[in-house]
Amino acid sequence: MKTTKIVMGMAAAAVMALTSCVFPGKGLGNVPITTDEKTNNTTKAEVTGTVDFTNSDTSKYARGMQTLQNKKDGITAKVVMENVTASSNPGCMGLVFDMKKNYKDDLWNFCNVGFKNNSGKPCVYVSYFEGVSEADFSKSNFGVPDSSRTDILDWTNIDGIDINNNELAIVIEVEAIKAENSQDSDNAYIIRIYKDEDGDGTVTAFK
Repeated sequence: MKTTKIVMGMAAAAVMALTSCVFPGKGLGNVPITTDEKTNNTTKAEVTGTVDFTNSDTSKYARGMQTLQNKKDGITAKVVMENVTASSNPGCMGLVFDMKKNYKDDLWNFCNVGFKNNSGKPCVYVSYFEGVSEADFSKSNFGVPDSSRTDILDWTNIDGIDINNNELAIVIEVEAIKAENSQDSDNAYIIRIYKDEDGDGTVTAFK
């Protein structure tokens, strides 16, 4: 399986940056994300994205998502949170996959792997959201009721990864696998969190 490699960086506060590998490139939400879909000679990433946004009203949610043009089943993303200290809370970043749009209702379904800084270590969660309206994108839980959100992994600290030069980075790998029931059209996925691209250090795998 060939995965798409992505590098994303953030130099802002109170922001969620999400990516997907399903639909033609499109920006969602009110946080701009710029992407360069050319292979980077230094990082070898096929796509590089940058978030540079400061939320002037921290009482409100500010979210942005940038979808990608390719449609590969697997994806590997290095997500870099910049300007981080042990006591700072620069927001949440992550990766979206298994993204589908119901064009009849104009609503999105997707799985989100998000991470934030928790006392100098990454804290990760995985949730599946159903029926997300673009108009409600910057609301709590994307504006969906609890019944439309499935929590796969509650906030979990990842040991073995620390702040380095005011950056906190994780590598998220999503591997698509065949469903156990061949009649089930839905895909199953394995999510792995790495310390770096080579997988050195602590590796936590979630199914």
